[in-house]
Amino acid sequence: MSIPSSRRPPDPVLFAPGPGGTWEVAPPPGGKPDPPANRTETSRAAAKSVRGNARSMRAQVLGWFISRGEHGGTNDECEQALRMRTQTVTARVNELHRLGLLRDSGRRRKTRTGRRAIVWTANTAKEGCAR
Repeated sequence: MSIPSSRRPPDPVLFAPGPGGTWEVAPPPGGKPDPPANRTETSRAAAKSVRGNARSMRAQVLGWFISRGEHGGTNDECEQALRMRTQTVTARVNELHRLGLLRDSGRRRKTRTGRRAIVWTANTAKEGCAR
């Protein structure tokens, strides 16, 4: 889900024009982050395979959390809403958190499995979003 550029982005500090007339998560100073990988061959291959789509997926995930406002959401709720795999949402949430675009609200909610999970909320420029 990209945001059509004909619409204003939810927060122009967080979003930048993307290819094909869409808005995407603005890159941090020094460029866009690559998907992380550890030292294993399979991890590096997985990171390489999503490199082209990671920015768009980050925009989708961040857009969903922005739309939730202060109610926020868990990774599990985001997975269900966006129909993304657990691994995909978790990786994008971790990236967005490291970029300062998501924060732990301090609240917890139960997932589909009954476990307690972090409720994430989007940072805004007004809240001192680190970019």
